[in-house]
Parts: sequence; structure tokens; C-alpha cells
Amino acid sequence: MRAKQSGKISDAFELVLGEAWSGGEEEIRQSCLILDLLDALETDNLNVFLGAEAAKDFIKELKKSIEMKIQFKKLNEYAVAPQKAHDTDAGFDLTATYIIGDGESSDTITCGTDIAVSIPEGYVGLLCSRSSIYKYDLIQNNSVGIIDSGYHGELIFKFRKQQPFINSYKVGDRIGQLVIVKLPEIEFEQVEEFEESSRGKDGFGSTGR
Repeated sequence: MRAKQSGKISDAFELVLGEAWSGGEEEIRQSCLILDLLDALETDNLNVFLGAEAAKDFIKELKKSIEMKIQFKKLNEYAVAPQKAHDTDAGFDLTATYIIGDGESSDTITCGTDIAVSIPEGYVGLLCSRSSIYKYDLIQNNSVGIIDSGYHGELIFKFRKQQPFINSYKVGDRIGQLVIVKLPEIEFEQVEEFEESSRGKDGFGSTGR
């Protein structure tokens, strides 16, 4: 995390973040703390301190200045680092370095990336298909893959062939994307009854076509 401090802006950092802000490179845990503080921030004091428009710009710039760093390893010299096509994209594209089971007798193919990641505790990685999968006769086997923070192995995609099977991924293609999502703290509480809802127990097809 890095930000510039000057005049009222530096005082504003102290006002908003208190001891959590030190103005230098911080561990990922501190970045997460600051994001939590911003999410819960009531801007009245900041509006008075900087003015409404300046306060809005300050919070926007502060959020931009906080950068989460995900460590990754290349398991092969041909591996391609996860990358976005656009800054505003949610997912990081992953590239196939090898494909297994692409023979006529196999119903599935495995696409390896030779990329491993270390996701911080409190976050999860989601392996999702790219929108361009519609061009191929494939469907991701498990719909969405779950990469827990403790998993440091290779990121691998498995696809099932659709018939007729004509178009498939090739080595060097972007075959999926990694999305990093923050996990809330959850505790299950057993109860005898739920609060009433408009839907209740209505299940499959209950809302019509």
C-alpha cells in the first residue's frame, strides 16, 4: 500500500485510519483492515475537515492506493503470469501450457497453467470460465473451481467435451480466469424456526417460467 501525504490530506489519513496508517509499505493484513474501515466509514467528520467534494475524492483515491498483492509461482518456464485485459476486469486470465486427454476416446480434457498462487487468509480464489468459452465445444466440469487460501498447488481446469466436438482449446489459449473474493466471517446458529419470508419453502420452479 502506498499513498502521498501533504497538508490536510496527511491529517485526514490520521483522522480516518488512526494508528492503522503509517504511510509506508504495509502487510496485506493492514490493507484489509483499512478497506474494512473505509467500508464502515461515516464521512461527516471528513466532510467537515476537507469539504464534501474533497472528502469524496480523498476516499476514492485512498481506495485506489490500496493494492492487494497475490504471490504466484511459475512451475514451468513457459507459464504465463495471470493478467487482466482491462484494469476494471474482475478476473485474471490464465493461459494453458499443456493439455491432456484431448484424444478421440476421452470425454474430458485437462488444461494446465503451470501457475500456483498463495491467496491470503480470509480470501478465496474462484476458477471461472471465460465468456469466450461459447466458441468452443467444452464446458467446465465443476462450473467454478474453489482455490482455498491454504492450497499452493497448480491451477488446473477440467473441461467436458460437448457433441459434436469440433473446437477445443490449444496450448497458449487463455482457458479461464481467476477471481479473488473476500470471505465474510460466518458462524452457523441452530434455531427452531426462521423469521417469516414471502417465499418460504417454495422451491424449484415456484416463480414460474
